[in-house]
Amino acid sequence: AWSPADHALEAERALSTARRRGPQAAAPATTPHAELRAASLREYAELHAQIRAGAAPKRYIVVKPCCQLCNRVRVLVSAIALGVLTKRAVLMNFEEDYYGSFKGLFASPLEISPAGIPAGPTRVLPWLDVMEKFVCETPHEWSEDTVVVQGAPGFLHAIWLNPSLRGEFEAKFGPTDDGLFADIFWALTPPQPHILRQAQNFVAKVASEGGGGGGRGENGTFVVALHVRNGRDFRSKKLTDSEWGRLADCAGALPTARARNLGRVRYVVATESEGGQTLARNALGADLVRVFAPALPKGKEGSVSQEGAERSLAELLVLSMCDATVLTPMSSFSEVAAALARRPGLYFHFDRSRKFHYESAVEAVAGCLVPWTYEMPGSMNLHLLLDKASCGAEVRRRDATMWSHPTGLRFLDGTVAFPDALAEKVSTY
Repeated sequence: AWSPADHALEAERALSTARRRGPQAAAPATTPHAELRAASLREYAELHAQIRAGAAPKRYIVVKPCCQLCNRVRVLVSAIALGVLTKRAVLMNFEEDYYGSFKGLFASPLEISPAGIPAGPTRVLPWLDVMEKFVCETPHEWSEDTVVVQGAPGFLHAIWLNPSLRGEFEAKFGPTDDGLFADIFWALTPPQPHILRQAQNFVAKVASEGGGGGGRGENGTFVVALHVRNGRDFRSKKLTDSEWGRLADCAGALPTARARNLGRVRYVVATESEGGQTLARNALGADLVRVFAPALPKGKEGSVSQEGAERSLAELLVLSMCDATVLTPMSSFSEVAAALARRPGLYFHFDRSRKFHYESAVEAVAGCLVPWTYEMPGSMNLHLLLDKASCGAEVRRRDATMWSHPTGLRFLDGTVAFPDALAEKVSTY
């Protein structure tokens, strides 16, 4: 348990980290390690081309992806980081069981198609068993020509924790994983310019409303984005009207007091349906809610077409460019948006028995939690994995972050619990 005074201070700190004021980032931020990372990623792009041309040893990481856009993006970015550290070219059939073209979405310098790659000795890393391998094994000693990563895990944090990779990691990326997902994304998988412009223009237009002049200073319009994903793994039922009211309370806590007082607040809502947009307008105020674009019709002529894939990527960028976000737990779309924003989101978590990826978070507003980091989580029970893993003690000795020393979910009522102890369903991923 923790005291109300402790929680009030932590809640305000958490909300502060979830806000951004200042220029919107659409490129790698200036960080102490930006130049090092940029140089390492340029070198990797050159090595990747040499491997593809047969001018360097033919060693590969082949990703066998699944699911939708952000599942593919997060595993691709993670695999690229591992490729940098192990000098392997990352390949991926991005279009396998997916309707969006990689080259139509991204202006990447990497040729990632696995077509024409000769068969050879292969090591397979299955999705649900992979996290301990990334944390504990020694990837430099994998002798096979090809390493196959199945599924769509986000594992940047896992290779950051790996004791055998730490030296190379720091040499290539610096002594922290902060911001690395976004740095790799913008350097090696940047969106096609027309998609980026769509997102930038939309956010700029919304930010110009309310008399703020489109600025991002203290007097500018504060833009809150909400990504609300219902159904399947995220919720067994749709959000009720009362829960939309709670969601509005969470979103309303994010703008600065000055923006609220000046009436310079707007809400950008990303949902899967017109019905969800209507509920959002009812809860937040129809005059304050904006939607990036009308929902496309279902099917191959709409939502599951190249246009649908480009719409999804543009909407992802919009979320990342807003001043603050309310996000859906366990959604890769939400988690990628937070990582690209370099700012943790405020995740609604009204049903504590549902799964929650982060093992350290503060309930800043009733029912909504801010995680300790914006970087991609990979397991809701990493602490249990480390308890059992052969390298667990060494990982914890080397690492002082909440990846390996989590504090649990800290609630307004003074209780603290780990998500795996609350959830009805717990999985290794």
